Amino acid sequence: MGPISILSFSVALGIFVIFLGLVLIVGRRKEALEKRIDEYAALAAIAQAEERKKAPVGGRPRRGTPASLDQYLRTELARADLAVTVPEFMVINAVTTVLGFGLAFVIFRGNLLLAFLGILVGFYAPTAYVRYSQGRRLAAFGNQIENMLVLLANALRSGYGLMQAIEMVGKQVPPPTSDELGRVVREFALGVPTETALANLLRRNPSTDLDLVITAIDVNHETGGSLSEVLDTIASTIRDRVRIAGEIRALTAQQRFSAFVLTFLPAILGLVLFAMNPEYMSILWQNTCGLVMLGTGLVLMIVGNIVIRRIMAVNF
Repeated sequence: MGPISILSFSVALGIFVIFLGLVLIVGRRKEALEKRIDEYAALAAIAQAEERKKAPVGGRPRRGTPASLDQYLRTELARADLAVTVPEFMVINAVTTVLGFGLAFVIFRGNLLLAFLGILVGFYAPTAYVRYSQGRRLAAFGNQIENMLVLLANALRSGYGLMQAIEMVGKQVPPPTSDELGRVVREFALGVPTETALANLLRRNPSTDLDLVITAIDVNHETGGSLSEVLDTIASTIRDRVRIAGEIRALTAQQRFSAFVLTFLPAILGLVLFAMNPEYMSILWQNTCGLVMLGTGLVLMIVGNIVIRRIMAVNF
């Protein structure tokens, strides 16, 4: 099978996958309102059941990750705030995999080994975008927690109940905090307990600061006391944590950039040289010595990246 035949097959397969995705999206049936409400509330029940299973002896329940693949993907997409269902995400993943193979096959002149690397890049590209969206959204949410707590404490002092205060604050803060607080209020309106709705909030936004806030609210419900004062204290603690985290990121910016360059520059340079002169670079994988050099270099780059990241990791 020649290069043109393989490329034609890849294009045809990609078109088929795209049309399959369109059929899944357009042909999806609309569910009844009661079924959607049951499914929406079932997420809380699943999370609560998993917390009870993973609860340590004599301590608070751990907020774990969902067990099934479908539930795991739904949670990951919800954390990234992407309006994509699990079947749609899987179709997109298949399309990018086929496109990665086709582009790598054309760019590297029919080399099947590098075309396989294109398959890996295409397969992990949607997941990488989801992770990037999660990190950006979680960072924005973390930067807004302090302001949210101040507004929530003021609302509680004014005589509002907890859910009333959350609803009011959700109308004053910008996204993504407003979206998350609105979802908490909707879950509570559907009959989900307050503790479970807050646990779902933490499941969608895994954050140490948010875990501290939710723990304080749960303890206050059990023991009583002034919740507004507790939230003010937590806001002050979070303010100090954000300041220290910003200083640490500024001090380690050069080291993090060095780790990125040292890890990816050799691979990118090797691919560019292969695209310019395939005969020159192909010697590396045509004999045993070259394969040993490639393997050794890959292992050393991975180990170096891990060591640099471990040195820069600061837990506080």
